Amino acid sequence: MISISQYFRKFDWLLFSAVILLFAIGLFTVYSVDTSLDFFKKQLIWGGIGIIMFFLTGFIDYRIFKNHSFTVIFLYIVIVILLIFLLLVNFKIRGAASWFRIVNFNFQPAEFAKLILVFLLAKYFSVRHIEMYKIKHIIISGIYVGIPGFLIFAQPDFGMATVLFILWFGIIMITGIKPYHFGIISGSGAIAAAIGWFFVLKDYQKARILFYLKPDIDPLGHGYNLIQSLASIGSAGFWGKGLGHGSQARFGFLPEAHTDFIFASFVEEWGGLGAIFLVLLLIFILYRMIKIFLSSSNNFARLCVTGICLIMFSQIIINVGMNIGFFPITGLTFPFLSYGGSSLLASFMAMGFLENIKVYS
Repeated sequence: MISISQYFRKFDWLLFSAVILLFAIGLFTVYSVDTSLDFFKKQLIWGGIGIIMFFLTGFIDYRIFKNHSFTVIFLYIVIVILLIFLLLVNFKIRGAASWFRIVNFNFQPAEFAKLILVFLLAKYFSVRHIEMYKIKHIIISGIYVGIPGFLIFAQPDFGMATVLFILWFGIIMITGIKPYHFGIISGSGAIAAAIGWFFVLKDYQKARILFYLKPDIDPLGHGYNLIQSLASIGSAGFWGKGLGHGSQARFGFLPEAHTDFIFASFVEEWGGLGAIFLVLLLIFILYRMIKIFLSSSNNFARLCVTGICLIMFSQIIINVGMNIGFFPITGLTFPFLSYGGSSLLASFMAMGFLENIKVYS
């Protein structure tokens, strides 16, 4: 354990500042589209708690996870039990049993499952990187991810399950697999997708996939959300309409303007210039992540940085993609930007863990 003064000397203030700026952009956007200010107040509270968790996560030595398998396995078992119990409780919001209702707040275990799986995969592969040519390690790691992935998919939360698959696939690609392993994984993925399509996905989820390429076929039904999102972005121009003047979002034409479609809400008010600034900010955050990766002193730390990078940026790409019609609408949020307490806490904890790796490496 290092002293507080040593911790802050090694602290990446640039990464922290960039993350706070991203959160502030999201907070102002939520404020702008929330006429009652209820979501804004809750997001402000969760942001304050998230910043506290950022520093707590950043101060506890990450080598606890590296050196003690029990800690990681215990967290994994806890999150799997929570996901099972979630399906049994069956409390649904917008058709998905993804949250526990605790007093006036909703808790989403899947957000924390992502981070726990980063630790688990990093621990597993950091001690077996020489044996990656053995198919059994790919299968075992796939089972580790597949159990919570299936439970999340069954909620149903297709978007979050996709992020978990990207995390696992990205990690095994980086650690090194043979070409025929890639073929086996691709074939298994195709079979799993077919099973999911016929036996797991709900009708409305299938409709989202079928209609996202041609939303005008059903403009008042399954294509409505995407049409309104594209209208918000298309009406913004280069300069945008200004804070509080996003008519599509503020007047209720754009559904879920504070969560799933926060990117469209932001662009409507800040225009192409705001979108460029947001992209540059994300590139800067990625750059700081790469710096931490390069300074990491062991495989576990490097795989953790890789995993956090994968879950954050895959989620951003999918969210932006569904806002502009490149991907089907999955209900996946934009980290730090979208409203959501669980997402915000998990995102701040992930960034705190990156700071932890930088400081203790």
